[in-house]
Amino acid sequence: LGSFGLDTEETLLAVAMPVPQPDLAGVLLEMRRHVESQRDFLEKQLELQRNHLQEQLSRIDQQLALASSATTVLNERPEVPDSRQLHSEIPKATPAAPETAKLPDMIDTKAELEGWVRTNGLHTVDAWVSNYRNHPAGWSGLLMIHGIPEVSQRLRLKVQNYCVFAALFLGGSLKVLSGKPPVSDPDYFDLECEIRKRVYAYCFAISIAAHVLCILLGMSFHNALSESARDSDVFRMFARGKGFRATVWCESAFFVGVIACCVGLVAILQEHIGWEMLPAALLLAAIVLRIYWITYTLLFSNGSICKYWRPELGGNPDATDPYDLTVPVANFKARVRNDGANPRSEGNDKRASAVNIQMPGNDEATVSF
Repeated sequence: LGSFGLDTEETLLAVAMPVPQPDLAGVLLEMRRHVESQRDFLEKQLELQRNHLQEQLSRIDQQLALASSATTVLNERPEVPDSRQLHSEIPKATPAAPETAKLPDMIDTKAELEGWVRTNGLHTVDAWVSNYRNHPAGWSGLLMIHGIPEVSQRLRLKVQNYCVFAALFLGGSLKVLSGKPPVSDPDYFDLECEIRKRVYAYCFAISIAAHVLCILLGMSFHNALSESARDSDVFRMFARGKGFRATVWCESAFFVGVIACCVGLVAILQEHIGWEMLPAALLLAAIVLRIYWITYTLLFSNGSICKYWRPELGGNPDATDPYDLTVPVANFKARVRNDGANPRSEGNDKRASAVNIQMPGNDEATVSF
């Protein structure tokens, strides 16, 4: 009991003791020191920024002073000597023209070159372009209407799309034929199995050949179009080079390859599922072709230069919208007439016969061609 009373007394004394209060003055002093240090740091940063801005302003003032002095020197004119001293003094050299005087000559040269590219050689395709109603397609009309750059970009994108997707089908076909055939090969003779194997092998072989042909045609068309130097060369590529036929063959080869690949896949599925796969495949093909043909007809019959605008190629234009390219043909004729006015004369040939070549580190040299 005595020990219990002692513990209770110590506990009561501990509870009754006051809780020590924090030193508020010390805390305030520490916060004041922290604020002062932050203020000093910000003042130093502001001083550095102020010095940097002053340096930048001084540099700008120096550059403005140099520019004004250079302008003053350029605007000064040489003094005119006395008429009595003309025979005794050496004539002063004419001050060099500023560099800006060459700008009009550069603009004229560029415009002359652009006009030459657009008109030179057009007389070789004048008759073919003017006979636009007998063309197998409308690319010549599009070339006259939209210009060479726009139509060339359209054709590049067209054949490039076919080549890209043909490469995807080609990769899948090569992978299928390079491995083990997915069709069965029993030891005994089975007519159905023999037919299935040959359909599978022949269809994928046709798919590979067609897609390779599509890629080769697209690459040939793309390379030939890239090497065309003038507008007349692009027109000639469609007139004599049958450029339109190359794009049609590229498109046809792609579709043949796709159809052959699908038939080969149907032969594989028929083995695993049965003959019910054949009518299912025909039904799917009919649905796909139906949707495709409806969409294709609506798009082309209302926007294509052949399917809508040219009646001789199956088009059905509105009664108030006949197929008439009088304005583009007149513009093309004007370019043909300007063909003879471009640098083919004797004076221009003499001017172009010598080219000044400035080699680094050497004096200007003249090279004649």
